[in-house]
Amino acid sequence: MLVALAPVTLADASRPAQHAQFIGSQSCAGCHQPQFQAWQKSHHHQAMAVASSETVLADFSNITFDDGYQALRFFRDGEKYLVDAEGIDGARRTFQIAYTFGIEPLQQYLVEMAGGRLQALTVAWDTRDGEGRWFNLRPGESNAAGSPLHWTGSAYTANAMCIECHSTAFEKNYDADADRYASRWHEAGVGCESCHGPGGDHRAMMSADSPPASNLGFDFRLSREHWTRAEGAAIAVPQAQSPSELMLDVCAPCHSRRATLSDAPLPGDPLFDHYRPSWLEDGLYYADGQIHDEVFVWGSFTQSRMHAVGVTCNDCHDPHGMGLRTEGDGLCLGCHSPEIYSGDEHSFHEPEHVACVDCHMPATTYMEVDPRRDHRFSIPRPDLSEQIGVPNACANCHDDMTSQQLADAIRAAQPDDWRPRDSIAPAVHAVRQGRRTPALARWAADKGLSAITRATLIAEVGESAQPADLALLAAAHQDEDPLVRIAALSTLPRRLDRQTLQHALNSLTDERKSVRIEAVRALLPVPAGVIESRHRTAHLKATQEYEETLALNADQAQSLVALAELRASQGRMQEALAAFDRSMSRHPYFLPAYANSADLRRQTGDEAGARRVLKRGLQVLPGEPDLHFALGLAHVRNQNMTAAMPALAEAVRLSGSGPNYAYTYAIALESQGRLASAIDVLERAVEVSPNAEQLSSLLENYRAKLARGG
Repeated sequence: MLVALAPVTLADASRPAQHAQFIGSQSCAGCHQPQFQAWQKSHHHQAMAVASSETVLADFSNITFDDGYQALRFFRDGEKYLVDAEGIDGARRTFQIAYTFGIEPLQQYLVEMAGGRLQALTVAWDTRDGEGRWFNLRPGESNAAGSPLHWTGSAYTANAMCIECHSTAFEKNYDADADRYASRWHEAGVGCESCHGPGGDHRAMMSADSPPASNLGFDFRLSREHWTRAEGAAIAVPQAQSPSELMLDVCAPCHSRRATLSDAPLPGDPLFDHYRPSWLEDGLYYADGQIHDEVFVWGSFTQSRMHAVGVTCNDCHDPHGMGLRTEGDGLCLGCHSPEIYSGDEHSFHEPEHVACVDCHMPATTYMEVDPRRDHRFSIPRPDLSEQIGVPNACANCHDDMTSQQLADAIRAAQPDDWRPRDSIAPAVHAVRQGRRTPALARWAADKGLSAITRATLIAEVGESAQPADLALLAAAHQDEDPLVRIAALSTLPRRLDRQTLQHALNSLTDERKSVRIEAVRALLPVPAGVIESRHRTAHLKATQEYEETLALNADQAQSLVALAELRASQGRMQEALAAFDRSMSRHPYFLPAYANSADLRRQTGDEAGARRVLKRGLQVLPGEPDLHFALGLAHVRNQNMTAAMPALAEAVRLSGSGPNYAYTYAIALESQGRLASAIDVLERAVEVSPNAEQLSSLLENYRAKLARGG
């Protein structure tokens, strides 16, 4: 069965007025031929294209791919590229490939589906050599139809997840009521105007007789900084103030891990007016700031000393052809003195055996075949690997040596008085393990650290704020960097009082939209009547911005849950419950929808409704300890201990004796006279979480009680 759908609407004369000046990359070719030709060979140009014999690289000659987890057949019908695959309902169908996605080291393929969706196949084509092969992007996983990780699921809806950065002037155009997309873009692929902005005024100005304006019809001009290295100097310095932040505002929207706040922002707009970047969160980055998940460069580069001194993206990368300006160590040695940095005295290796990037930009492979280099430009730290288990670049080559041996080798090569630099990593690692050390606040106050690092530390301090931290957190609300201000606001709901409330109210008029929205989120627990009249206009305006962001992202489960929480804070309970229900229906695998909906129903006295929601969640997420735990507590409130005990026990089992679950279950066991069983539960939990003081204290209490005869 061939699924025939209307094509996604491309740009035409009916495009909104704000994009009237986009004229397309082809219009640039006449006057900018060298740049245009370089761009045509680039990954940007080939980021997305209509599927054709010129753009499709994969083998569609009736090839079957079956690795035991996914089975697809790729074939052609004339000029059509087709795939036989399992559809959204689990039945096999034939789908037509609409677009290619990417070029090297892999190429993905987009299929048009109902509701204007473009879905990315999770079997891709490896383009690294002339032979090529089909491969599974999620090997070893059985993601059935209906799962968000199935190729028809929400994680692979390109309208929401990908096309924004693979096209020029993208508009998602999602209709939440109809659950449909009418996505549009001016140009498939990342064109000239994706970076330079709309070219209409530029073309008109350069065609006119009058002298052109300073920016030649654009809102800004991008230029490469010129660096000079004085004779005998170790490192080059910029000749003038660097345009680094402007360059990052252009590049970061696609080269960062972030949330989108605005529809169709223009290139060069301030990053924090349209996006909310992530800081060094657990799961995205290791405790020392190394890349872990796919984070797309900005977060690692902004940690670096390179960024701090003004190095820009196009100092190293040709912005048109996308290649490096110079291959090999020559790129680094253009600014770093070869006499100092190219010898074995610096690297402890013969120069022909190791490259600068091997040590300072180790690569992590994503999507099975795509190595991405860490842009922190850091020094390898096997001592931290030994101490807290983070990776280190040395081990990539010296896999026959332990971290301790590698650390000892580095120490042996250094002067006697050498010691490794202090690092935030032990403090961050400790707090991620549930232990806060005094170093955490000390590091958070260090203005010499990068803004993204300080934001990370401020967020962690705020999670476990102590009286001595209040001045530090108050100063963070006034920090010059928006991400630090966002971090300070992010933990306010857990520690709101009269003083901290004022920080959130003042932030409603922050110059950056992302900060204003975070202020609204911080104020959700605050009744409207508590907000002073002088802040109400700003609160209403910032709330409207937040609602527009939630509407833009209403195709995402987390936005529906956030909308529900906003409506609940406004006292609009039926709308809140409706938003929760929409999230559960359209995104059935999203845990917070069930947990938060049940909690809201409990708060409004609907205990039976809360239990129904939790049971609904367990039908699709039977392995989630949070849902079992919440259901157990709901049964406790209903005085149904017969039902509560198995649910609490299952939460403990599924969580691997998680401390919160074990603590509550042990108390429940003790209340039923099963003291020995409670002690067994606590002993297992303390083995897993030896630093959980509450668990240890309860265990000692129960052991003493048992010794007294129960």
